[in-house]
Amino acid sequence: MTKDMDNQETMRAVSPQEVWELKGALNREHAPLPDMQSEWERLSMRMGLSEEQVKEPQEMTVGMHSHGITTKIMYFVSGIAATLATLFIINLFNKTGATSVDDEFFFTANNDQQEVILTDTKGKSQTLSEPSLAFKESKQSDVTQTQKTKKQKLLALTTPRGKDYQVTLADGTKVWMNAESKLEFPKTFTGNTREVILHGEAYFEVAKDAAHPFIVKTDYFQTKVLGTTFNVKAYSNKDANIVLIEGHVKVLGRGKKEIILKPGQQAVLNAQHTNLSIREVDTYPYTQWREGFFYFEKQTLFEIMQELGRWYNVNIAFDNPEKMDIRLHYVCNRSQSIADAVRYLDAMGVVSARYEDGVVTIK
Repeated sequence: MTKDMDNQETMRAVSPQEVWELKGALNREHAPLPDMQSEWERLSMRMGLSEEQVKEPQEMTVGMHSHGITTKIMYFVSGIAATLATLFIINLFNKTGATSVDDEFFFTANNDQQEVILTDTKGKSQTLSEPSLAFKESKQSDVTQTQKTKKQKLLALTTPRGKDYQVTLADGTKVWMNAESKLEFPKTFTGNTREVILHGEAYFEVAKDAAHPFIVKTDYFQTKVLGTTFNVKAYSNKDANIVLIEGHVKVLGRGKKEIILKPGQQAVLNAQHTNLSIREVDTYPYTQWREGFFYFEKQTLFEIMQELGRWYNVNIAFDNPEKMDIRLHYVCNRSQSIADAVRYLDAMGVVSARYEDGVVTIK
């Protein structure tokens, strides 16, 4: 072996099981102060390091020059997070619902909310046990001079991961909310428009009212309709889009450029997340979540696992980031368990998929 090869630095992949063991060792409920050194020595033995290569658990470089390999390991401990070199983890579950593949940190699933919650205009919340909610129908009322100077207070309906919900608004508009979504709306609509605010994903069947356009606002665009059916997804700027099923809609992006969609078209953000572009799509896959199915047609494995992770509230780990771009046709009933969903994916033979201890690992 040449001297150049001896000096070559190579990253050694660490298995998800090793990550999980270290995390467990550092977070045992009944250990007031974990023995960091002994746990690091145990993990080092699993990794094949000699006694001389075992050091204090901090940022370190472990030399294995006798084999012509230098293995560099960095990890940080923050109570609920641990990072080990070359293990790529998708963080689907921070509190904002944003997705990041840039950070190589391990995050536990978010269990802050487990039920559908309705918050009234005074900030008081209640849990909704019924599968749907309907507000008493009321005609659009005119805005008085006093109301013009007052900001209308909104109700807030939020869904947790793993649950969807259907609500009928006061104008008769029906809204199906996907998991981990929030809809803000008035108890009764007033003024010249009907406005709601969406964070997440929802399917709208808008009641027709030519005199009062229905407007859906998100962090990335605004949709204006008179009466139509469409699906809005706005979890993050990476997946924000609108798919029109029936009727027509006007969409206004951050760049203030307005576009008009026809049935079978989708509006998506450009690479800079500033303006919108239009493309023709098969609307069927974009509406099947409302029927209780995961339905992906030639979508990336990253997108598929993002949705499965959000629904089942589990962490997703890739051992190779290139596999995130694999495109698949994948269908599964959302009433199936996470174990079944992963087993179906594994049976396709494209990747190896395993579920254990709240983590789905893709190899």
